[in-house]
Amino acid sequence: MHIWHVDSVAGKSLTGNRSIFTNALECSSVDAVQFGDGAVCKVSGCGPVKLCSDWIPGGLILPSVLFVPDATVNLISVHDTATAHDCTIAFDARGCTALKGDRVLWSIPVSSGGVYHFQSTIAAPALSAISSASHALAQLWHRRLGHPGSNVMRKLVRDKMLTGCDALEVLTAESFDSLCHSCHLGKAVRQPFPPNTRDVHACLELVHVDLMGPFKPVGPGDVKYVLTIIDDLSGYGEVSCLTSKTDVQDALVSVLNAWRNVHPHLTIGTLRSDREGEFISQALENG
Repeated sequence: MHIWHVDSVAGKSLTGNRSIFTNALECSSVDAVQFGDGAVCKVSGCGPVKLCSDWIPGGLILPSVLFVPDATVNLISVHDTATAHDCTIAFDARGCTALKGDRVLWSIPVSSGGVYHFQSTIAAPALSAISSASHALAQLWHRRLGHPGSNVMRKLVRDKMLTGCDALEVLTAESFDSLCHSCHLGKAVRQPFPPNTRDVHACLELVHVDLMGPFKPVGPGDVKYVLTIIDDLSGYGEVSCLTSKTDVQDALVSVLNAWRNVHPHLTIGTLRSDREGEFISQALENG
């Protein structure tokens, strides 16, 4: 077991343990590092390290960790990791979280001493780890060359115009493109939704409704749809199980009337939906 500290000051991730690297060390562009106490230590190389922990779902590759023989701590650089994985790293009073889109790379609780660290086992050297390090290099060239597609990147590798990323040959176009956040933005077919600037001051002033389904296989009682109704201010919600879309109006009106009966002094303001047909029918407006 090894303890790793998440460090927002360190420019590079580093360790003093040679045995945890998953591949042969490469020459580093950094000759030495200086620690907070002023000590300057020599860098003897760099390479990929794979971390495995209960706090890191699926493990995490640090593609370019400095090997500093005299280092007595293992440091994960926030800047280095965010750059290598194109992710967002956030700290709060509960812990530290790294997010890549909707996927959680790690979620580390803060210690009693206010330090963000965790224990990790080190994966044995494996082809997958070496491929991941090569993939990180391919991502770097992908950005340098103006974000070409996977077919172009693989051709560059086949023609030996890029070195050090042969593992790119085995990657599919989908798996490569899905890792580039800038490519996602560039291929988006519409602008992002504007931020919500509406202030809600009372219950039932804004109610969110949505219909999910049809589900296969159907549920007990031939249930195929689920209607969710949530009050924006309180967060209170109810779920109705339906057998048909035609039941949406009756179920929605029933729930809203029940809420009004409990709070007769409140009035229903706006229903926010995805504007599918079941929510914009004239019958529902009249109901």
